[in-house]
Amino acid sequence: MKEEYPLVEAKKLKKYFRETSLLGKVIKTTKAVDDVSFSIGRREKFCIVGESGSGKTTLARILAGLLDYDEGELFLDGERYKDLLEKDRKGFRRKVQIIFQDPYSSINPRKSVREFLERPLKLHGISFSRSDLLNILESVGLSPAEEIMNRMPWELSGGQRQRLFIARAISLNPELLIADEPVSMLDVTVRAQILSLMNRLYEDRGMSIVLISHDMLTVNVFCDRVAVMYLGKFVEIGKARDVYSSPIHPYSELLVKSTLKPDPGIRGKVDLPEKEELGSIPAVGCRFQPRCIYSVQRCALEEPILREVSQGRSVACHVKGVSRS
Repeated sequence: MKEEYPLVEAKKLKKYFRETSLLGKVIKTTKAVDDVSFSIGRREKFCIVGESGSGKTTLARILAGLLDYDEGELFLDGERYKDLLEKDRKGFRRKVQIIFQDPYSSINPRKSVREFLERPLKLHGISFSRSDLLNILESVGLSPAEEIMNRMPWELSGGQRQRLFIARAISLNPELLIADEPVSMLDVTVRAQILSLMNRLYEDRGMSIVLISHDMLTVNVFCDRVAVMYLGKFVEIGKARDVYSSPIHPYSELLVKSTLKPDPGIRGKVDLPEKEELGSIPAVGCRFQPRCIYSVQRCALEEPILREVSQGRSVACHVKGVSRS
């Protein structure tokens, strides 16, 4: 039975981007996703958090089946991604949907709201009525639905466009919904509304959600578990509330400290060490070592392995990744 397997399971995933010269010689290799393993349960809100360039969007696109991985294995309901995409790409698309970051460039400006909603249903041979489309729009807070359905994209605000994209994604009743920074381009009030909407859809429809973010506060509010990603690697995995309240890895600490606190009396500024570029990963040792205030000699010589330090909590750090059991 499918329930015996996690909804998604990744084993040692790798995705490298290679820059070549005019003669075809590889002159630079960017390790966007490098030997990453994890699982996502059914009805789980799993978050991947990190700075820009950490590889989280690349991983999201791999999970959505939009980008092939170089090495490792990825499973959905116990079946290999590559097998599913090869034998039934449409079936895979019905199970896995993605919401993109930019609500302005994600929608065809020449198509009305109705045409935008109808397209995936027609492609997948799903019968629908006008009332079905209206119900979908109402379910994501787009009302009056009769009026919204006849509008063009330029007549919608950023928040309405993002709701529309969510509406199209859920119209196929996916098992996994991937949201790649869905609120980063929206103002604070609309962000809260979109996250509340996604949470309600999670409760009502029983889907799993993967949220990609750079904001630890958003992760803490929305997610069950979080994986902190740095330069293609997971450096900490655990329950979102635990990682936010007591981060172990030095990079997780920086992400939490850089979160804006809802207190106007706090005027301090967190000075983050200079960020490394994705393509400038140290040849040996810990990738975060050049920025780490806890660094010791071992950090520059040996790359740490992601190890379980307590139940449900794993950390990749020589200094702070000590078992707490």
